[in-house]
Amino acid sequence: MEPPPVPITRGRGKNRGSRGRSTVSTATSGQDHARTAKFTIQWQADPRRTEKIMEHLRIHPADCRVLFYSDNKSHADGNRPSAKDKVSICQIIAKHVFASDPEYANHYAEDPERFRDSTNSHIFGLRKKYRDFHTQLHSTGAGVMPLDETSAKNLHAQILEEFAWYDDLAAILGGNPAVSLKTVSSAPGTDHAANYFSL
Repeated sequence: MEPPPVPITRGRGKNRGSRGRSTVSTATSGQDHARTAKFTIQWQADPRRTEKIMEHLRIHPADCRVLFYSDNKSHADGNRPSAKDKVSICQIIAKHVFASDPEYANHYAEDPERFRDSTNSHIFGLRKKYRDFHTQLHSTGAGVMPLDETSAKNLHAQILEEFAWYDDLAAILGGNPAVSLKTVSSAPGTDHAANYFSL
């Protein structure tokens, strides 16, 4: 007579069934950590990187529609965006910025998704800065009277010293810090900044 089979249980043992998996995930996360620890993407160290983003946005106004506006319909000037969503557009912009960057080109080739995500964060950081400065420039509570052209020009000059891309973003976003209400053509050569001081 054979002994009865040992029942298979799914107990809650401390290390049951997890030893092999945890070793693999620890090794993988260790490799990821080592790769991540090698470098940090520095946008402020070289302003040309941000300038390349602005260059792309000026040349591709339909991409701005997808990146900054809530309704992703076609752009008013009829142009089509470079890709269908924000992530894909940021991937294209990251390639434009980093594929030939002397400091980051090799890192970009190894991990383009990291650069895509960093580009996305940087673009939305630029938009936030623009919104903050736009509020400062157009706020009467800041001590700038809307009819005081000299004060407004001085504050505008100060803003440009701190944030060189303010006018570029004003043209791209149409002076609208909410950037969700209307589309403005940002075709090259269009001067949307000329109306700043017409209040």
